[in-house]
Amino acid sequence: MSTPPSLNPPLSVIVLAAGKGTRMKSALPKVLQPLAGRPLLAHSLASVAALKPELTVVVVGHGADQVKTAQGTPLRLGWRRLPMAASRSW
Repeated sequence: MSTPPSLNPPLSVIVLAAGKGTRMKSALPKVLQPLAGRPLLAHSLASVAALKPELTVVVVGHGADQVKTAQGTPLRLGWRRLPMAASRSW
């Protein structure tokens, strides 16, 4: 008899944070734009943390170094190598 699958399998989350933010008219990457006193990425990561994932990966591109240092906590990062046209970003 086989073991039944877990009712709560491990959760992994990918946060897409590679946007340039051209329309925001700022040198900051899109995910570092402030909203209610915190960067947009901080809001996303707080929502993700509530889910208690086993793994969270933040995909960065434009301004990767800024994103890495701005967060203050270690992040597991993935890189988007080729920028996509804004009309093709999903």
